[in-house]
Amino acid sequence: MKDFNRSRMATGHPALRQSGFTAPDEFAVFCLCEQPNSDEMWKAYAGATGFVLAFDTTHAAFESLRNPGKLGKITYSDEPLGTFIGPYGPDAFFRKRLKYSFECEWRIILAIHRLEDNGERDGHHVFVSQFDSACVSEVLLRPESTVEQELRELFATDRRYAHIALRRVEKVE
Repeated sequence: MKDFNRSRMATGHPALRQSGFTAPDEFAVFCLCEQPNSDEMWKAYAGATGFVLAFDTTHAAFESLRNPGKLGKITYSDEPLGTFIGPYGPDAFFRKRLKYSFECEWRIILAIHRLEDNGERDGHHVFVSQFDSACVSEVLLRPESTVEQELRELFATDRRYAHIALRRVEKVE
């Protein structure tokens, strides 16, 4: 949440307290994308070796990912936000610059104190949350993925993942 100017934030501001938010550094962002085979997203997040989890957002188990939390669709605009406590308030969590509109992103905002601190990676804390794998419908892999065999073995040996389809997707030109 480094995009926010913390010197302008008032943790105890009544508008933030009323909406359930206090300060952005108390929250984690779980990002979701509507486009499972976007080259830009693969390059930025999954690389050649990664994979994509496709969630069935209509499955009851998906609720465990967003509750407690706040789910919202990102709007894209180059209009300045002003301050965090200005007219956008907590909706500032759901705004990005227009150049990122290819992401077709949704976010789930969660309180960090509800997550498990999984140590640091590249100087940043990594927070994790357990969720019910029943809401995962498939895993997408690019042809050059290096984890396909491990995923196939996991799906074959662990009943929790037996329902998940494994699908290769080609690079979009």
